[in-house]
Amino acid sequence: MEDKWVLNLSNRILSETEKSALSLGLNYAITPKKLQVADLISSIEQGIGHLPGAEKDIIRASVTTIANGWRPPKRCNITTPQEKALKSPAKDPSITILPADKGRCVVVMNTSDYSDKIMEHLQDENTYKRITDGRRNPTASTEKELNKLLQEIRTCTIEHGSDEEQLNNKQYYRLHSTDCTPASFYGLPKIHKPDIPLRPITSSIGSSAYELSKHLVAVISPLQNNKYSVKNSRVFADRIREQSLEPDEIFVSFDVISLFTCIPTHLALRITSERLLQDPTLCERTNLSSDNVMRLLEFVLNNIYFTFQGTHYQQVFGCPMGSPISAILANLVMEHIEERALATAPHPPKWWYRYVDDSHACIHKQFIEEFHAHLNSIDPHVQFTYEVEQEGAISFLDTKTTRRTDGSIVVTVYRKPTNTDKYLDFDSHHHVQHKRAVARTLLDRATSIPSTDEEKTTEVQRVTATLKANGYPARFIDSCKSRKPRERQGNQAVTRNLVVLPYAKGASEKITRVLNQHNIKVAHKPIRTVGSFFKRPKDQRKKEDTRGTVYKIKCNDCDAVYIGQTSRALKTRTKEHSKAAACFDKNSQLAQHSQKTGHSFDFKNVSILHVCPRWNQRLFLEAWYSNKEENSINEHVEFPRVYLNLKNF
Repeated sequence: MEDKWVLNLSNRILSETEKSALSLGLNYAITPKKLQVADLISSIEQGIGHLPGAEKDIIRASVTTIANGWRPPKRCNITTPQEKALKSPAKDPSITILPADKGRCVVVMNTSDYSDKIMEHLQDENTYKRITDGRRNPTASTEKELNKLLQEIRTCTIEHGSDEEQLNNKQYYRLHSTDCTPASFYGLPKIHKPDIPLRPITSSIGSSAYELSKHLVAVISPLQNNKYSVKNSRVFADRIREQSLEPDEIFVSFDVISLFTCIPTHLALRITSERLLQDPTLCERTNLSSDNVMRLLEFVLNNIYFTFQGTHYQQVFGCPMGSPISAILANLVMEHIEERALATAPHPPKWWYRYVDDSHACIHKQFIEEFHAHLNSIDPHVQFTYEVEQEGAISFLDTKTTRRTDGSIVVTVYRKPTNTDKYLDFDSHHHVQHKRAVARTLLDRATSIPSTDEEKTTEVQRVTATLKANGYPARFIDSCKSRKPRERQGNQAVTRNLVVLPYAKGASEKITRVLNQHNIKVAHKPIRTVGSFFKRPKDQRKKEDTRGTVYKIKCNDCDAVYIGQTSRALKTRTKEHSKAAACFDKNSQLAQHSQKTGHSFDFKNVSILHVCPRWNQRLFLEAWYSNKEENSINEHVEFPRVYLNLKNF
């Protein structure tokens, strides 16, 4: 099973211990040896900010008691040899370890092979352009253009003479870009295809237009009509079972070649503009006029920059996979193409169901080539390939549709030949809700997709065996089979906030019960996973470019330290501190310390104590670390005194 769950394409020979450790899966969470108190308490403080002071104190006291009473689990879910075995390949620069694009397999590649496959994509000059005009980083100029555009829109008024701002202060500062980093380019191996190519992904998190892209998703997403698309395999199975075939009709699957990178941006903009003008509900979602929505969308599509191995590139055609807005635009373009193709085809398919770029259709045998040519004539950039049924069956999503002799259709669950049946291991240090969700999802698929009772029974047996292979006890599986999902009641109180806690078994469950009593929803995240041992395949951000940090600056001449927090790049805030100290700024505590004592601070070795994107959590963490430091000069920082009773974790 380990060989099935780990695919070694590198020249390095993995030891049996290394294979067994990697076969746990990159999302396998390791049992923590101590509580992540700073993360835990800062998350709770962020979630209880809206509560009255007395109610906050009750929660704080309860959490402190629970944390002080927590003890690490006696049994660790990873052996010492396995943990050591993970460190060895992690230090080997000649290999790259990453998840497969599909199938949950861990892939080990030669770093040189990985780089060569990435460069094959980047050498496509019709899609990507290497920046060679001497600009070290286009991010600064992109930020300047974006902020100028936002400022222009901010002061515009909505049509019909309204004085209401199209962007209020909260929205403006959320979309405003400061000290961002370019997106990173990487790839995930498609192990189900010959030669194992990479699926190109542009990670845009933290880039200048990332927040703007997320904002536009909420505005543009309702423009989709989803006339021919299916939400998931269950919906498809329900619809296809109602269909039937004639003897001269055949199943055909159509697939777009590289959907995201083949989308003409001018077409995506035109379709979006037309639908915005026809949408009477736009004003209910945003104060932005349709013209300004298009200005912002055009800016996003015309400023797609990323780095690979320190070199900057621009995507000059298509949409990047990894941007929040790309999937919406791809779907709008696909809707446009399929509607035109189906409306104008001389002999259209009997049915057409689509999921993203993959479509399931039924066509008369003699008209397949005709329709394929017609489909490809709609737009020269969006081209389709097709496959016909084999032995009366064809796969679509994770289903297999098979025709009976009477023309009716049988649906079963389909698995690719490269499927590993690897899921979240039951022994992983995840909350039981995560494991229950895995089991219920697989069991629900087993009972909802197959057409016949016999197939359902067979699939449930297959799923049960798969879950057992992933460590799930029979009693746990049986409980997931028999337990029905709870129905939502209309009179339930609305949850006012969400807290995401680092999961530590024994403590997290108790804290969850405390927070639930105060109508606060709780989610859990693992503290350390197998994947955290290895560097991510994308370019790593430099320490000084890190945003959203809590940092520490030491005095060169005494034990005094300054603890601060910033949402901008660490280097930007460090320069401001250095300048303030040099001119003895009276508003700077660093400068006051230097003026009183004649001491200087070590601005070249600023250390990062915590990375946290949320402003209110950073404020708490600043207070947390300031109170832990005996010689902190942050006198202004307030801190809930009850947390000082926490033991040293």
